[in-house]
Amino acid sequence: MPRVRELQVTASVIVDLIDAGKFATAEKGLREIREESPLVRVLRAEVEIYFSRLREAERLLDEVAPEARDVEVAARYAMARGELSYWLFRFEEAEEHFHIALHFYKFLGETFRQAVAFYNLGRLERRRARFEEAERFLNRSIELNTDHDDPRAEFLRGLVLFNLGAIRLYEGRPEPALEFFEEAARILRFSEGQRYYGLVLNSLGGLHLYLGSPHRAVAVLQMAKSLFEQLGIFHDLEHASNNIALALIQLERYKEAELLLQESLELAQRIGDVASASTFLTSFAEFYVARGDLKKAYAYSRRASEYAELAANLFEKGRALVQLGRVTLLEGRYYESERALRQALEIGQKLKSWEIETPACLYLAELMLAVQPVKAREWFARADHLLATYPHAWFRAELERIRRKMDEGRIRIEEERFIVDGTRLPKWYEAKEALEIFLIRKALEQSGNNLTRAGELLGTTRVHVHKKKKQYGL
Repeated sequence: MPRVRELQVTASVIVDLIDAGKFATAEKGLREIREESPLVRVLRAEVEIYFSRLREAERLLDEVAPEARDVEVAARYAMARGELSYWLFRFEEAEEHFHIALHFYKFLGETFRQAVAFYNLGRLERRRARFEEAERFLNRSIELNTDHDDPRAEFLRGLVLFNLGAIRLYEGRPEPALEFFEEAARILRFSEGQRYYGLVLNSLGGLHLYLGSPHRAVAVLQMAKSLFEQLGIFHDLEHASNNIALALIQLERYKEAELLLQESLELAQRIGDVASASTFLTSFAEFYVARGDLKKAYAYSRRASEYAELAANLFEKGRALVQLGRVTLLEGRYYESERALRQALEIGQKLKSWEIETPACLYLAELMLAVQPVKAREWFARADHLLATYPHAWFRAELERIRRKMDEGRIRIEEERFIVDGTRLPKWYEAKEALEIFLIRKALEQSGNNLTRAGELLGTTRVHVHKKKKQYGL
């Protein structure tokens, strides 16, 4: 039986094809190889993973594991095993295998394959919503890849740029995200790696949705969906369908949206994609808010939060909590709403994700209009500041809605004046609380934060001022 080295010439051609994203050609080439060496079986597994035939890929890798003794084969095996774990949502396993592959390639001195390993680590961290670490790995991949000038290097560059664009979109930076996506699409459009081109189109559609162009988003997303259907890649199909559904909700095409969301959710649950199921449950909550069914919206947002917790995905948990806070606010359950929104805000700040932080501030502003009107303007100003650099069309519309609500309020603060609309009297507790906050804040400002002096200005005690300051979080 020929050894690995005797098959190396033939296998090396397949290696180059796969590294350049030519999976269909690689699959045809593999049919011409009759000997099932460990390397060839690893390459077969890589092709199976690309086409999302994960069970067959896992069978091949399990079969070859005891025979992967050659260092180059072991390195390739580790990378393929990490890729399989990534698509099976076993992220800790994926991280371990990608690091093993990286160490092997450092030992072998193969800088291109090191760049691939760093790319895989970067995309893994992006999926985990660890954006700073993801960008660090992706930039390292770029550094190592600049020494290469061939189809492999160009294909890898397209993949890295796509992931950097996704990070910029998560951060709420649409202009650089668009630049990255367009360049990635240019590179990947005419490659055989049509799956990756479809993923770029899916993200571009999401970006158009973010910028307030649902009609344009639907057109681009339908192209992505069509590609995934042709390839039979259901994991990617579910996300394209979800994004189309969100655009259709904005266009008030509810029946179509509901069908797509149901398909996405069922598919995610069937393949065990817990993080994506959380995404789709959050979308369902959005759907039921739009339809005015708050009971169902609440149930779906709670489930979305639970799924995100199970998936250990902070980004999806933050999105789910924003939706939960919004729904409970609409139901008038203010304590539960504030708790959810503050949790979401903490996650948004931790991840440096404006996509979570901005709506959390927006809905906290709206919440405070009902319970602490003076504080509402503070949260509103914070959301307004975030939106100055994060021009999300939907959130901007929500900001204007809340602004109108504030301007119509029965109590407002204008410069140094506390004003109550005598034609539309506020509730007693609302007026009392708003006035106390106004008076305590002004007394503290005029006294240089001296509690005793503030008490004297208000004709009360230091203890009372301290109590109210603590009560209202001043």
